[in-house]
Amino acid sequence: MLLRAPQPRRSSSRQPAGLCIARGRAVTATVYDPCALTAQSSPDPARLEAALATRVSDGGGSLVFGEMTADDARRRAESLGEVGSWGPLQRAAKVAMAWKMLAALMDRDDTRIVKELEPADVLEYAERLWIVPPEEGMIEGIRG
Repeated sequence: MLLRAPQPRRSSSRQPAGLCIARGRAVTATVYDPCALTAQSSPDPARLEAALATRVSDGGGSLVFGEMTADDARRRAESLGEVGSWGPLQRAAKVAMAWKMLAALMDRDDTRIVKELEPADVLEYAERLWIVPPEEGMIEGIRG
């Protein structure tokens, strides 16, 4: 049986994952890393400020993203989680999970509000939560 490595598509967000040995030949494996661009470059200050200043719906009102607490993030996760997680509602489930992960990150880092997090983390979660559009564009952002 001959093993062939799949040909990776050209993309700036693909990073070499390591080396694999197949039938005595070294084959480089490549995986998709959605955070590769964020991790390699410093956050754009204007983009960061825009994310922190964006108002986020919170039931009957709205909150500024940069002023949200971990409890606010948990409430958003719960309200989105009640919507459902199958069919066309799968995207809402992914956003609900991102809100839960943001709350966990804030608890772990012992931060009171979002703007106290590292700038790279703020932008990463702002994209996951659709507060700002992904840098590579909305079409690429909804595929993952």
